[in-house]
Amino acid sequence: MRDALQQDLAEICNWNSGLQLLVVLLPGTDAATANLRKHIKMLTETEVGMTYCGLATQCVCWQGKGSKTALQVCEQKLNNLLLKIGTKLPAKGNGKGASYNAHLARPHPLLDQKRTMFIGADVTHNVMNISVAGVVASRDRHFVNYFSELRGQAPFDLADLKMRRRKSEERIKDLQPMVLELLSKWKAGQGGLLPEVIFYYRDGVSDGQFVPVLTFELVELTRAFQQLKDGDGTHYNPKLVIIVAQKKHNTRFFKDVSGDSKGGKGYSERGEGKGKGKGGGKSSGKPGFEVQVDQGTVAASGIARPGHLNFFLVSQHSGLGTAVPCHYNVLHMDKRLHLTAHDVEIITYHLCHLYSRADKVVGYAPPAYLADHLCERGKEYVEAHFGTNGAPLLKELSEDQIKEDIEQKIAWLNGKWSSGGSKTVLNGRNYFC
Repeated sequence: MRDALQQDLAEICNWNSGLQLLVVLLPGTDAATANLRKHIKMLTETEVGMTYCGLATQCVCWQGKGSKTALQVCEQKLNNLLLKIGTKLPAKGNGKGASYNAHLARPHPLLDQKRTMFIGADVTHNVMNISVAGVVASRDRHFVNYFSELRGQAPFDLADLKMRRRKSEERIKDLQPMVLELLSKWKAGQGGLLPEVIFYYRDGVSDGQFVPVLTFELVELTRAFQQLKDGDGTHYNPKLVIIVAQKKHNTRFFKDVSGDSKGGKGYSERGEGKGKGKGGGKSSGKPGFEVQVDQGTVAASGIARPGHLNFFLVSQHSGLGTAVPCHYNVLHMDKRLHLTAHDVEIITYHLCHLYSRADKVVGYAPPAYLADHLCERGKEYVEAHFGTNGAPLLKELSEDQIKEDIEQKIAWLNGKWSSGGSKTVLNGRNYFC
């Protein structure tokens, strides 16, 4: 399949030398179709030396649903498809950036008056015996389009294979060169200037990993900064904020509609309960969604963990079911910023309006959201190249075989990324969405 697909893509691009976007209609959502999609993404975004290297693609399922025809289904998807396509196509003129952009009507003063960059980072595990780390960074003051860096890494310390049965390594081992590359791209696109403020949103970190991840990644970020020079020739030292975003928790919020609220920020008699049934409101015996909290609701006092600044934010509107709040943990904040908890909450909430794949407010900070998408794309690259049979069980391999298998896949992914179209032509656009 791969050779035939590679030949077909080459022929398409030979017929259309200026092709910027390839729309592919896929027949359904079964395993074979999913495998075809992975190969399309891998070939068009990473292959070296091909005429289509760096070609943006948009896959669409043409299969009908129920009594609706395929065309009717596609019409329903058209708005979301155009949002995704807009950030994959280059901007007019010099071609830098994406053709779609947006901006906040009333941004927080920090975003309006300071050169601010948002970075998102995540690690996906169990990718055919390796882990995939993805880091994205906003490319301008609009905070919609992102530069990206992707790396494969060992799921544990290869120097001590006997400890391999421990839980997966959550730290991003190549964070320093990845951030350095992202900052260099920002500098090239901003007239030689570097961001004054950096918000680093980290996804996928559990409570027990806060200290080791923060300790390691803060050091790696600092080392990346020290390799750059500021505009006045001094060592680059931006104001840094590190925030961990968590979605996997059981906390839910509801309005107190009984009329006897005790007040206080984040307080609710049902604040820690779980909704039952569709819509939450039905669980309290009331019709509709009367007990659903409004989008933009913040809960902190009385429910947040002691020891560091953290808050729950329901940024999205729940059209069906109970809205899941995101738990944000501020693990580091530069004192030079003089930010309050309210400032961090407002900035995070405003950021949730700028997710390029939706025309609504989302429930997760987009930098972390997009980093998760990037990791999934890296996972698809590895699965497409090595196939479903390319992940032997580690317990069935010897120590040397484990090391060889992991190193082979990491070398392939990192080699493809460093020389592929995603690294060059598509970087700065949200091609991985």
